[in-house]
Amino acid sequence: MFNIYSFLRNYLIISEKYIIILFFFQLFTQTIIVLYFIMQEMTYINDPVKAFSIYTNHSLSDKEFTTIKIFCEAYLTKFVGIYDLFCKINSFVNYKNVAKDNYFAPDSQLMDLELLLNMGGVTSPEHISIFEEIAFELLDSPGSVRMRAQTIHAAWIKKSREMYADQNS
Repeated sequence: MFNIYSFLRNYLIISEKYIIILFFFQLFTQTIIVLYFIMQEMTYINDPVKAFSIYTNHSLSDKEFTTIKIFCEAYLTKFVGIYDLFCKINSFVNYKNVAKDNYFAPDSQLMDLELLLNMGGVTSPEHISIFEEIAFELLDSPGSVRMRAQTIHAAWIKKSREMYADQNS
């Protein structure tokens, strides 16, 4: 195996002191490079708005937007399907229950809209509640599960663009 330090010492007759300096210089530059990439990753993790945000979806390329749209709509489709299932279970469980107090909610037990919103850069509790209200208003709208998921996603995009315009006006 080739060793640059032994080469420098034996063939170029460089003293140990200079080799140590070169070694630390190389270690220092490697450390700087690694720290640079770590800082980029930390910026991505600590500031999700820079990475992706529902508020800045208009600045995404078509490919990025389509990829994120497919993911969001797939998640929402599962959520709407589970919501429908829970509604049927709730009606079955409460068949002869006058109080209708046996209720299972999919958003608190299986799937959470807040998780999806957090992934989309929505961290403010007020904004999360606004987007959840939109979703829950549209859950019982007519149409297939997929159509309702697409409707919710389109309403979220519209609302996020309104919020972005309000913040930047």
